[in-house]
Amino acid sequence: MKKSLFLIFVISTLFLIGTTPVMATSFSFGDGSIYWPTWGNGTSDDLDDDIGNDPKLTGGQYYLDASGNLTQVDFTFSYANAAIITPGDLFIDVGADNTWDYVVAPSGDGVHATLYTLGLALSSIKGDNDSRYVMSSSGSNFREDHPVKYVAGRDTTSSAYYSTFTSSPVSFSGFSIGLNNDAFIIGFVANTCANDVIFEKASVPEPGPMLLFGAFMIGMATIGKKKYFKK
Repeated sequence: MKKSLFLIFVISTLFLIGTTPVMATSFSFGDGSIYWPTWGNGTSDDLDDDIGNDPKLTGGQYYLDASGNLTQVDFTFSYANAAIITPGDLFIDVGADNTWDYVVAPSGDGVHATLYTLGLALSSIKGDNDSRYVMSSSGSNFREDHPVKYVAGRDTTSSAYYSTFTSSPVSFSGFSIGLNNDAFIIGFVANTCANDVIFEKASVPEPGPMLLFGAFMIGMATIGKKKYFKK
């Protein structure tokens, strides 16, 4: 009977550790990519991180709720002429397997957006994936032939929100994307000219405090077991 009670206690503690969600919080990411992988165009664009400096992205933050779902992504920038900027879509690759699983597309009113659930390959295959992207065109301060938006198809959709480039940060929110505790990739293009882009790998942090708590509880249970069986 005593051994059974001890076993039940240990199993309950392990279950608590395994099912306790990550606490809601925000995490930072940088701007370490010049263009999305495979989307270089073979020109001097491939050497310039922010062509024309308007806007100049500096990174941002992503937010996880109490269950570890992605609920918001903010992009910070150091300068922008809001009158000439049309933000690109937010792309999310759950699992970091080079397939976009979600796209949050601004509606153009500075408030509303649409969340698309899809499976779109990142890689550039001319005549295939290009037809699923709105591409940047050529011109002064343009990063030529780079994806900026998603061409909507027959996808599952839901509502979301975003804010414009009137002040830093520009924010995408109002959604809940399950990450399954996997690494994920954030993709974003600052403007329809693709002068500056984001392609950053992020992760869902391990619930470290709960693991420590669980180890403590198991340790205490072991000590208690020894004393209990001595009686």
